[in-house]
Amino acid sequence: MRYLHSVFVFLFFFLSVFFSFGVGETFAGNALLTQVNPDSSADKIKKMQEIFKGLGLYNGEIDGNFYSIREALVKYQVENGIIPDENHYEAGYFGNKTINSLKKKFGKDFEDLQREYLIIETPKVNQEGNFIVTAYYTPVVGQAKYSTGSYESERKLNGGGNTANGNKPSPGTIAAPKNYEFGTKIQLDGIGVGVVEDRGGSIVNSGDKGHLHDRLDIWMGYGDEGRERTYAWGVRTVKGMIVDASIPVKVNFEDNSKVVSDAPVQSSNPSSALAKYSSLYVSAENPNLENVKTLQNLLKEVNLYSGEINGDFSSVKDILINFQIENGIISSKDSEQAGYFGKRTYEAFKNKFGKNFELVGKENKQEVILYSSDREIQTPTENIQKNDEILTFADKERLKIVRDNFLNNTKTKFNGNEISLENYITNTKNVLNDYLKNNNLDEKKTAILKYFIEIL
Repeated sequence: MRYLHSVFVFLFFFLSVFFSFGVGETFAGNALLTQVNPDSSADKIKKMQEIFKGLGLYNGEIDGNFYSIREALVKYQVENGIIPDENHYEAGYFGNKTINSLKKKFGKDFEDLQREYLIIETPKVNQEGNFIVTAYYTPVVGQAKYSTGSYESERKLNGGGNTANGNKPSPGTIAAPKNYEFGTKIQLDGIGVGVVEDRGGSIVNSGDKGHLHDRLDIWMGYGDEGRERTYAWGVRTVKGMIVDASIPVKVNFEDNSKVVSDAPVQSSNPSSALAKYSSLYVSAENPNLENVKTLQNLLKEVNLYSGEINGDFSSVKDILINFQIENGIISSKDSEQAGYFGKRTYEAFKNKFGKNFELVGKENKQEVILYSSDREIQTPTENIQKNDEILTFADKERLKIVRDNFLNNTKTKFNGNEISLENYITNTKNVLNDYLKNNNLDEKKTAILKYFIEIL
């Protein structure tokens, strides 16, 4: 039973971080990278590899592949008491515990490498680029509608009343990653000039949580008016530039839903956005590198994949097969056509996402997503949703991957003994159900656990 409890702790930890759109990377106040994990960008993984190589803990390639260094990382964590064994749920996560251990063991040698490789550069004036821009607002008592159902939950979703620097938000207030100093002025095409005054755990740099660019959150006002602007904005890719601090803050919220940028715009016909994949073919036996990259792009656009576009078929094979089973294209993972992407799979993608095609990081999403300032991403609802409405198709596909990994590990533990395996799974479900009953979880986490129990 003690082992069952430890597995539950692992499962709940993994599910929680998994559905915050990957294990998030956090940043210290001095803009040092403080976490690297399998979902990190190749650039950040290379930085960790450089540090371990510099300390004599790793002799592999600096290739940005997390699994190239995972063995060396886990070995260090076990030998230095960071985790009890290589099967611990925190094995292979480079975070503050590992950083503190390296600092204690290697002292100045580590701190020099840390300054060289883990500092996130502060953006400079005249620096240009694209941003992922989301929106938030400040609810007020008595407004006509609350997306979450009440003033209290709406206030919690949008990060409270004050900004991270202690001020009240005002037109032009922007939440940005921690390497953007408070007071940084950013000109955003179609909006104007805003100023960085806020933070947020989900407001991250490019390469984190599947974002192609640094993410910003712009404040849209108070009450119903602010709420309507927030929903009209949704999620967009916007061209911007860091401007001099002397430039006055000036933004234009009028006709917000028509704000434009130089970024690509999704077609008004969602199905047509999939047309570029109509001739795609991927062989499961001999996958072509470029075709796999195209497949990775498709899966990323529908939020089923958040890894690198590198042509590695193994990174998306299970995701593709789960989709094929879910949509009746194949009957099981052992089917001859499992993992082949062709006309039937393309048609299934078009049918599944034609009315709700999510372009990650693109604008004008069909299902507008509201991002909280410092909490996990949530889908806005006018009324309380059912569990199957809270989780997207992409969420469910990710959960199936978690389930498969859990079952594979469990089968190994019991050497294929079906009776022991069945009893163990039943006990696991009971523990998870008890946890649901005894803890006041938010809607998203409740839906995650209920669906996981259902498919286990």
